[in-house]
Amino acid sequence: MRDNRGEWSALNVARQTDVLFRERMALAAVAIARTTVDMVRFVTFRSDLYRSRQQLREMSDAQLLDIGLTREQANAEAARPFFED
Repeated sequence: MRDNRGEWSALNVARQTDVLFRERMALAAVAIARTTVDMVRFVTFRSDLYRSRQQLREMSDAQLLDIGLTREQANAEAARPFFED
């Protein structure tokens, strides 16, 4: 890097390199934070989905009738793996 007089300076190069490194590290930290948040949301959604499917299995026939499902439909839904929507 050139200094304000147009001359190369090892100190200017080191400073510019440090600034670029810090900027890249900050961007990487933001990307990691976003990925972590997305993963937590995914796990929470899948956990809730699994839990609600298991609750269908525990409902009485009258409760299932209230929500418009048969026992067979509820058991089929409860048997689905957590990773299926």
